[in-house]
Amino acid sequence: LTGILSKLYLIVSCLKEILITIESYKKATHLTIADRKYLKQLQEKVCNTNDLKYLFVLLLRHFDPTVQSHQFLQETVVANHHLLVLLENCPKVSKPDILEHLRQFASEDVMKQYGVLLACYEDNGEMVNNCVFTMMHHVAGDLEKVSALFHPSILKSFTKMLETEFEIREDWTDLVEYVLQKCLKTKHVKAVPTDLKLCLDEDEEMGADVAQRKITLEPVKEPAAPEWSKEDQESLCWYFTQSVMAGDPIAHIQQLFLENCGQTKTRTGIIENLWKQGIIQEDQYKTLFAREMPPNDPEVIQSNNSEMDILEGIQVIIDYL
Repeated sequence: LTGILSKLYLIVSCLKEILITIESYKKATHLTIADRKYLKQLQEKVCNTNDLKYLFVLLLRHFDPTVQSHQFLQETVVANHHLLVLLENCPKVSKPDILEHLRQFASEDVMKQYGVLLACYEDNGEMVNNCVFTMMHHVAGDLEKVSALFHPSILKSFTKMLETEFEIREDWTDLVEYVLQKCLKTKHVKAVPTDLKLCLDEDEEMGADVAQRKITLEPVKEPAAPEWSKEDQESLCWYFTQSVMAGDPIAHIQQLFLENCGQTKTRTGIIENLWKQGIIQEDQYKTLFAREMPPNDPEVIQSNNSEMDILEGIQVIIDYL
């Protein structure tokens, strides 16, 4: 098996070098008219070789990290990237044909492999990371299949990149933020493990008190609270993902606003805006708000004293953090 995998690795590496060579010669300025004509024909024949396009799709779908090396995955992704560049620059290949080919990559099983490679983004080098992000951009943007990127390994890497302020292109930063925010807003809600829940009470006595309170869904008005701008609302979405593991998530969000924006946000204001943006559900809003109200307040929110539900996609980020 080792011998077969080694040969397969060499084949992919050779294909990658051939594609890179064609790209390089197309940029050369010293070629004759006859050479350019031949090079154009070569590009067209390569682009019309369906088996070559399907080969990379097949290799990515069936990549097995238990028997195949990280270097093999890297070579496959880079080779496929250069083939896509060749396709995009070929006059005889239409945009609909390219999109049709890209749809084969817009699946969770293929994006999972890209996530495996992205997990080593600090060691990959700019070229490899660019290949990964370009494909993800096609999937989330051109094909509108952003849900294919809601894979644990991808979300973990995206979170770590933003936390450590890893230097990447502005376009890729926008992609990272877009995917994480989209994951927050579109994934269905499920209960998380007990050790990750947002505790609503400090002790059992307070829990009994809160469980008896009345419900009101009218947002509480806070005249002293600073106005929430569009930028604040966007920041809140990201701060929420960073704070779920904290002992007091709302206080942690307050601290992030203070450190990064120089703003003092109220606890109830944060909870209210989390609800308005759809980051938390109605029952979560009731439960969190109940904690902020004094036990003897006549207009408070009843809590079902249940565990805090969070988005399935963000759960993997929490597990990682």
